Amino acid sequence: MSDTSYKIIWQAGPKYAVEVTGSDGVRRTVSPFEREADAKAWIADEKWKAAMGVGKERPRAPKKPR
Repeated sequence: MSDTSYKIIWQAGPKYAVEVTGSDGVRRTVSPFEREADAKAWIADEKWKAAMGVGKERPRAPKKPR
C-alpha cells in the first residue's frame, strides 16, 4: 500500500485543488477542480490505480497504419 496522502484545498474562485504528498515527502498540487466532489473522485481514482499497480502513464492506442 502506498504512503501517499491527499488533502483537498479550497481555492478562490470557488475552485478546489488536491495537495498530494508522496512517501518521499515531496508535495505537489493538482488543480483545478470545479467541485469538491470532483476532487474526491480524482483521489479515489488515484488510490484505485495505486492499488491495482497501474503506472502513471496510461497505455496508448496503437497507431493506425497509413
